[in-house]
Amino acid sequence: MIDYSRLRRILSCVAIIFVANALSSGASIAAQLPRPACVMLPAESRNVTAGSSGSGSVNYSCAWDGSALTLTCANTGGMMKVTTVTTYKSVNDVVDSVAAIPPLTMSASLKQTGAGPGSATLYMYDGQKRLVREVATTSIVTMTTEYSDWDSHGRPRKARKTTTPGNRPPDDQAIAYDDAARTKTIKTSQNGAVVSTDVVTFDTNGNQIKVTRSDAKGSATSTTTISSTTKVCRSQ
Repeated sequence: MIDYSRLRRILSCVAIIFVANALSSGASIAAQLPRPACVMLPAESRNVTAGSSGSGSVNYSCAWDGSALTLTCANTGGMMKVTTVTTYKSVNDVVDSVAAIPPLTMSASLKQTGAGPGSATLYMYDGQKRLVREVATTSIVTMTTEYSDWDSHGRPRKARKTTTPGNRPPDDQAIAYDDAARTKTIKTSQNGAVVSTDVVTFDTNGNQIKVTRSDAKGSATSTTTISSTTKVCRSQ
């Protein structure tokens, strides 16, 4: 039997710090937002998790490749090395992701290796640069997320996740943003009942620094301390 819950965690909860990412197009909501000059991407960080399901810590190292337009992150030490490669369409896309905090998701693709079957994720956008679909594929399943009901910054407030093949109901998500507190709250429901709540906190650079999850199994908090960053600035 396929453990879909575990696969979802592998695909969406790897404890590596990422800045939300970007795709560009013509006139759009994102184009009307402030245009930051630079973004601070995480370079070295440490993640500590504690909760009812256990605790642990791990260090991460990330490297930005301006020629390939990729951010590669991997854990340092430990028994299993997990590597993620986030690809962008342009350097300006990376910078524009933090036009709002919590940041906009604007990445082109994400590849993950070293955990389970690995995964490849593609992100799709409408003509206003709003995230509309995310498709994560492994050798076992394909998980599709459809986004809707965007706020004034172009961030989605609703999502529906489906798994193919699958024997579980879709996940419906209600997403709320608190710009003052720099938090994003995701309430996930199945068949109309809330099954989990995630509160994601970001720092002033738009980097994820804490995730607190509550579900039927209890609660857990994952906290990240970023010790060094890489500065990436807008191209002229």
